[in-house]
Amino acid sequence: IYLDGLAKEQTAFTLMVISLDIVIDPVLGDATNRHTCEYWLDAIRKGYVIAMLAGPPCESWSKARSVPLTSEEPAPGVASTRGPCIIRDIDNLWGMESVTLRELQQLFVGNALLAFALLALMELAIAGGHGMIEHPAEPDEQCAASIWRLPLVRAILRLPHTELLRFSQGLMGAKSSKPTH
Repeated sequence: IYLDGLAKEQTAFTLMVISLDIVIDPVLGDATNRHTCEYWLDAIRKGYVIAMLAGPPCESWSKARSVPLTSEEPAPGVASTRGPCIIRDIDNLWGMESVTLRELQQLFVGNALLAFALLALMELAIAGGHGMIEHPAEPDEQCAASIWRLPLVRAILRLPHTELLRFSQGLMGAKSSKPTH
């Protein structure tokens, strides 16, 4: 909304804000599709896209997966009260080997969208553009998974003109602190 308003106020150039989302466009919004990814990467290379703000899904990375839903153990024969299983850890940042089909789908989508965001970020850097990726902050737990612990992301963070910033979404009205990088 902010960028749309900014686009209307200025006259020196045309600013078009595009939301890459399958809900908006099931083809050009599907960053799990190889042809769609190539379309957008080509648009970056040609200078049609000069900046990006990406927020790949965090559901398979979330430390909330390790939080029990209740402090009580379920009675024998009663369904578990724990949340989703941890499907990534420090030794399996791209995903654990033994997961359910549903978890495998979560890993696939999370990995594909993160990979596209990182590729787009690199293409923007090469083209002289700008980019930002938002994801939950690196957790304090040393064994927990985080995109900020991926060797590829660590290498990107060493590039010139690259910063890792941390802020708490709670300062912007979120119900919890939600530390974010």
